[in-house]
Amino acid sequence: MISTRTRQDVRSTVLDRGRGLVSVFPPRDRVCILGTTRTWQDAPLDDPAWEVWGLNNLWNRWGPFATRWFEIHPLSILRHEGGGQVAALRRSTIPVYMIRVYPTIPMSVRFPFELVSTGRRRLFTSTFCYQIALAITEGFKEIGVFGVDFSRGSLREQT
Repeated sequence: MISTRTRQDVRSTVLDRGRGLVSVFPPRDRVCILGTTRTWQDAPLDDPAWEVWGLNNLWNRWGPFATRWFEIHPLSILRHEGGGQVAALRRSTIPVYMIRVYPTIPMSVRFPFELVSTGRRRLFTSTFCYQIALAITEGFKEIGVFGVDFSRGSLREQT
């Protein structure tokens, strides 16, 4: 069990890295899933009633607010992209959901794919989808998605 301090009002505890089990105390029933497009400005970053989930290489922007992090890409891709992302993951003091546990990333937690893939849906198309599925599985009463517009993606997202 790994326990760390995140924001002053939250303590995240990794219960089982391999199974992707994380506990947050005190528990919240609202989660803010955070991207980078303009609507991020409406996110409740300073509201202690919300957990804040960040993703990918947005450490410099959302790291201080986040209670959990998501980087569901192979480590080889992260190294190839550069930008210090792997180093930031190594320094993380909050749980980082990844494809698997990486010994070189102390707070890495294997994303619980089998837990969120029950029922009809087994394939998700983005990290945001995985985050929403996990939030539903964990029983959050309110899921806010901010800064996730897909308006700057490929033509697939624009049609």
